[in-house]
Amino acid sequence: MMDPENPVVRLCARGMADDDGELFLRAWEVASDDYERCVAAHYVARTRATAGEREWASAREVVAALGG
Repeated sequence: MMDPENPVVRLCARGMADDDGELFLRAWEVASDDYERCVAAHYVARTRATAGEREWASAREVVAALGG
């Protein structure tokens, strides 16, 4: 279960409520561990225009989160 007090989860929830993709990017910037980066990457990928862009963005962000 996601912690509703987690800053990344809060930003992503607000981004969904406000339809504001910038909040997802902010969540990515403040993420401090792999779990938070994975959550943020999921929501950032949702803002991409095409499936290809979503897959590429998600894969690139996950690789970056893992230190690659």
